[in-house]
Amino acid sequence: MRQMNHSVRIDAPAPDVFEAISTEAGIRGWWTPACDFSGVGFTVSFQEDSVAMTHRIDVADPAGGHVRFTCTDHRNNIEWLYTVLDWQLRPSRNAVELHLRHENWARDADLYESCDEGWKRFLHSIRSLVETGEGNPVGE
Repeated sequence: MRQMNHSVRIDAPAPDVFEAISTEAGIRGWWTPACDFSGVGFTVSFQEDSVAMTHRIDVADPAGGHVRFTCTDHRNNIEWLYTVLDWQLRPSRNAVELHLRHENWARDADLYESCDEGWKRFLHSIRSLVETGEGNPVGE
């Protein structure tokens, strides 16, 4: 299995960063406006709802700075199924180092490279959302 690793420094308090990666409003602001939470998980959709991934929220620990999602269902995106998004927040002075590890990718996954590039964009979108109030989600 392969994994992606990305980090970004965000000049904001840890609770603001945590909210951006763990709430419907936050995810809508940096990833996609087509995000719907339902109790223990959420679904994000892309390309006019032709591609979607449903995630179970495994960990949402603001005190520990840890958020973890597992993709449990998909529509036209089999390569994401059972992958894990593991977020770690590491506060320091007036900033947070946000680290994402996207785990459990099959070695021969066709979408691996484009997804890896996408996470670079989306981590900068998170930083922009938290620091300025304006992210860069897909579809906007």
